Amino acid sequence: MTTEAGQQIRGERPTGNDAAIGHEPTISVVICTYAESRFAALASAVQSVRAQQTPAVETIVVVDHNKMLLERVCGELRDVAAMENHESRGLSGARNSGLAAARGDVVAFLDDDAVASPMWLAYLRQCYRDPRVAGAGGSIEPLWEDGRPAWFPMEFDWVVGCTYRGMPTAPGPVRNLIGANMSYRRTICLGAGGFRNALGRVGASAAGCEETELCIRIRAERRWSLQYEPRAIVYHQVPVERARWQYFTRRCYAEGRSKAQVAATVGAQDGLSSERAYTAKVLPRACLRGLADAVLRLDASGPARSGAIMGGLAYTLAGYLTGRYPLKGRRPDHIVAVNPPPPSVSPRPLRVLMATARYLPLVGGVEHHVHQVARRLASRGVEVTVLTSDRTGLLPLEERIEGVIVRRVRAWPAKRDYYFAPAMYRIIRRGGWDVVHCQSYHTLAAPVAMFAALRAGIPYVLTFHGGGHSSVFRHACRGAQLALLHPLLARASKLIAVAAFEVHYYGRRLRLPTDRFVVIPNGADIGEPPSPPQPRSGGSLIVSVGRLERYKGHQRILAALPAILEQRPDASLWIIGEGPYEPELRHMAVELGIADKVEIRGIPAADRKAMATALASAALVTLLSEFETHPIAALEALTLKRPVLVAATSGLRELAYRGLVSSIPLWSDSAQVATVVLKLLERPVTPPAFDLPTWDDCAADLLAVYQSVTGARACVS
Repeated sequence: MTTEAGQQIRGERPTGNDAAIGHEPTISVVICTYAESRFAALASAVQSVRAQQTPAVETIVVVDHNKMLLERVCGELRDVAAMENHESRGLSGARNSGLAAARGDVVAFLDDDAVASPMWLAYLRQCYRDPRVAGAGGSIEPLWEDGRPAWFPMEFDWVVGCTYRGMPTAPGPVRNLIGANMSYRRTICLGAGGFRNALGRVGASAAGCEETELCIRIRAERRWSLQYEPRAIVYHQVPVERARWQYFTRRCYAEGRSKAQVAATVGAQDGLSSERAYTAKVLPRACLRGLADAVLRLDASGPARSGAIMGGLAYTLAGYLTGRYPLKGRRPDHIVAVNPPPPSVSPRPLRVLMATARYLPLVGGVEHHVHQVARRLASRGVEVTVLTSDRTGLLPLEERIEGVIVRRVRAWPAKRDYYFAPAMYRIIRRGGWDVVHCQSYHTLAAPVAMFAALRAGIPYVLTFHGGGHSSVFRHACRGAQLALLHPLLARASKLIAVAAFEVHYYGRRLRLPTDRFVVIPNGADIGEPPSPPQPRSGGSLIVSVGRLERYKGHQRILAALPAILEQRPDASLWIIGEGPYEPELRHMAVELGIADKVEIRGIPAADRKAMATALASAALVTLLSEFETHPIAALEALTLKRPVLVAATSGLRELAYRGLVSSIPLWSDSAQVATVVLKLLERPVTPPAFDLPTWDDCAADLLAVYQSVTGARACVS
């Protein structure tokens, strides 16, 4: 079972040696996951474990530093033991966390995008009848989403994490197991030190070889062997984006770099023994086979497969040489990762440029986000520069705000929000940054920053900061805007969404795979509310929160208020916000004859205590907006255990799916809105316990992204 925080609660371990030799062992299954976009695949993986003819003693799902996903696993996969990764971010740390928590004699690892055949555990278990077997694994068959590409050689199925041509076809000992289908005696694996955090994937990166390095360490004690049992079959899903040449080459290059790290750690003799035979025997035969297919079978794709083999080998070799023999002045990855230097000789600070159209003293959602994360990153030893624009010419060209360097350039036109700041290009090209972070795509600042970083060869990432717009025309143009930006967005090292729905929304519009995205929610450090929070006495206060723009939907609850007052005369409405739509809302209240029941007043963004007090006094909080990416006001209300009603759109719909809020269709009329509000006032739906992500969480997740795209590991304090 799990606690609400996802911590595992377990009974005592079995007595005796839990890796006992010579008996039928118990098996724990560990599935590691990191992204909500993979939840459907994760559920299928869990279901395949449930269907095993030899049942597992437990199924452990380890969530890699993603609180929202952990809560979803706890809520929807109730028969698994859900826990968080207690080690550093990445697949190796997640596997080690599951390994340490397991109760079984043997721990079997299954990928979150794989499904096991019903006899999987039965065949693995048979391998452990031999007391010399320390680990066992089986075959992995690809499940191509759109069919195997004709050019994709079976000798390179390891690119998609599957058994490849050239591996043994009969049971027997092997040097190493493959990560999607492997198992180990628990105590032997722990005794060998587990998986090295310096190796393996972090998020959707293409790195690997952590299981190879572990297997070599286990086999260093000659009494242990690793067994391959091809009948223990696992089926690995291969989405369309992984069947493309771009992914093929990127994965080959990353594999080469990972092999260099393994060879540097355990020695080339062990680290490359299988690879030498594969390169010398398997690949030449495969190239000849492709050419023969073209001549003898009239298979036009045969030469393409031969070309893919030669190209894949070239990219793998390039990755190996880059990792093994880095450019002058650059540390090899294996030295940085395995033996990090002491603080006194750490490399220079990571240099991050955040490019944003507006910044302090201007205030808005993006400006607040950049300020909060930039100053926290600076406090962690990152050298942060915010590059922004000034349409007035009155602000300082350069200043330091809370440890963050702020540089401003002129922008035109002065009275529009799509202004152009061409000087950004020159500064980015000449700055020598380690990574450029583009904040928001809505203005012309984003393409300038992305193009400059691309021309300078600097990794860049982008946070969408999606939202609605009061202009119907501007809102309708968003699709065309994304299409025009596609060439630059497709080349970003990572695209950052603040809510899981954005991954599907932008992924579909940009035709980009989900592994190009990472979800990092905004922080919401709300002040301490009255304890315990209680609705305001003397009436049923309804609070509608958000900037006063038409798309925010304040008019919807305002139009429903007369019908609400007919049955609840004690009701009143407080619209919290500021913006250009305020005159229309006040006029509407007068026209409806309810001005005495409506208060329209904002709360300063920095005064979180005042916001906490306001939300805590509400009998109901409403957000009937057309578009909300990461609805902070709703999340804050949930932490204060206030009932929340939202329109079933965008990020608001995501909260409704999780059972945290009540929802209505966006275009419900005022009578329908009033009916639902009256029901919630009569029988309030108290939300479950809910923890907000903090700005510290947000900054830490961003730092992990920067380090993953730059390779930096020891450059922050």
